[in-house]
Amino acid sequence: MSDYLWVRPANLTLPDPDENSVEFWEGLKQGKLLLQVCGVCTQTNYPPMVMCSGCAGFDFEWREAEGGGVLYSYVVTHQPIHPSLVDYTPFLTALIELDEGPRVTSNIINIAPERAKIGMRVKLELFQVNSEITLPLFVHE
Repeated sequence: MSDYLWVRPANLTLPDPDENSVEFWEGLKQGKLLLQVCGVCTQTNYPPMVMCSGCAGFDFEWREAEGGGVLYSYVVTHQPIHPSLVDYTPFLTALIELDEGPRVTSNIINIAPERAKIGMRVKLELFQVNSEITLPLFVHE
């Protein structure tokens, strides 16, 4: 692990769970990355949605993901995109392909952005922001 560590900037807007994603956010609070799986076609949907993107079904169950994956794509942000990020650039925003299939957008928090490599292994690292929100971040294995 390098000296590069992610710290949530003060005043950064936090997620606001809705009726489709509340189970996902509750799972994170309990230390689990839950994925929405269609009961009709078994497609894993991310982000959580009202209707399955594979078969247009409405019957879902939630399954725990292992939390491992690979860096599929990324962007290094050098200019702050929000006033609260002025002192936190550059940072790495990553598209992680989970071992279970879906791709999630997150951050890889334990490496300097210039060390990121497509295909590198990452694993889930939960970051509790407050009693209501836990963020799914990733670390390089």
